[in-house]
Amino acid sequence: MTNWTFPKEVFDSPFKSKIALKRRNQIGESWITKSTTQGEELMVFFDNCSFKPQRFAKLADAIAHLQALGLSCPSHDIIKSIIN
Repeated sequence: MTNWTFPKEVFDSPFKSKIALKRRNQIGESWITKSTTQGEELMVFFDNCSFKPQRFAKLADAIAHLQALGLSCPSHDIIKSIIN
């Protein structure tokens, strides 16, 4: 999500399709973003979920959030090696 943005034209376009994401077993989600408002336009897809994605500026904070939910996560170094 770090560089993911949508121009306003995408949301104003008449050529859209409804999507439904099945997240019934999911308990959380962490996003690494450049600002606390990045990805705001995607929040409507979480209206019927039991959680809202949490946004973090630092990878370590995102991992800590997932671990606090009781999830096991790869180490900071492993994740960094994958995304670089």
